[in-house]
Amino acid sequence: MSGSADKTIKIWNLYTGKQVRNLGGWFSVYLDSICSLVITPDDQTLISGSRDHTIKLWNLATGDKQVLYLNTHGGFIL
Repeated sequence: MSGSADKTIKIWNLYTGKQVRNLGGWFSVYLDSICSLVITPDDQTLISGSRDHTIKLWNLATGDKQVLYLNTHGGFIL
């Protein structure tokens, strides 16, 4: 998986090197760069953090469905 300044999250197949999914689809889900990504131990949820001061949780089974949106303390999420 990768997150970047283009404000998208991409899921990759490491064996083929091809992109499997683009979270957020054709619209930007963040207002600024994505700085952090982590998958929960059960491999069901992706947590992403951005310089726009938000944390978002994604259900990996459904792809681009946003599960939860958190507005943080006002600082960058690194």
